[in-house]
Amino acid sequence: MRSNVAKVAERTGASGAPACARVAQLAAALLSVLPSRAQNQRMKAAAPRQLSERLALVRMSEDFLRRGLRATACSEVRIDETFVADEWLAEKWLIRQRLSQYRADSAYREWGVWAIVLRTKGQMIGHIGFHTPPNAPYLRPYAENAVEFGFAIYRPFRRQGFATEAASALMHWAIQAHRITRFVLSISPLNLASARVAEKLEFRRIGQWEDDQDGTEDVFLLEHTELR
Repeated sequence: MRSNVAKVAERTGASGAPACARVAQLAAALLSVLPSRAQNQRMKAAAPRQLSERLALVRMSEDFLRRGLRATACSEVRIDETFVADEWLAEKWLIRQRLSQYRADSAYREWGVWAIVLRTKGQMIGHIGFHTPPNAPYLRPYAENAVEFGFAIYRPFRRQGFATEAASALMHWAIQAHRITRFVLSISPLNLASARVAEKLEFRRIGQWEDDQDGTEDVFLLEHTELR
């Protein structure tokens, strides 16, 4: 079964981060009055992103992950113009895991992990990302040329449809950028919230496996022709 490095983060976040939320709101307000020339310069240097109605998915670079390992406060590291959440900095184990993958496989950097940013507030509310590049050996018995991803929404932002919206945006990026048409989610039978997201997106259960870290998980598949 998959190695620990190939495992996605679907663990619950901590409670809200009021200090970082205030910093993010202030930054968003200041950015709204910057000159257009500066805005254009920022856009040219911006990290790859995918937009949806309410969200921006911003891919994390290797340098960003390194800075996240060193940071002790959310004000010390930003992704584009967004200060990261305290919850993200608390997940040092995940940052190390993804950084190890980036270093081991240059192809993975194109897929990687993405910040979920609330566009109206410029606030990081979770993260989403791919376990590996497409067609990993562990997935082939379940679906050829598929890619697996997972997500985490921080507690104050749950039950608002953000996970569903972020997952849909991420899959559309993979379709548009790489013509990937098959997507996999692995979800603990006890994780009812993630199972509801899979149901909303019309994933279908195709099997079950034993994960090295999280034990028994149901395996769900969605193909491009089923996307809504």
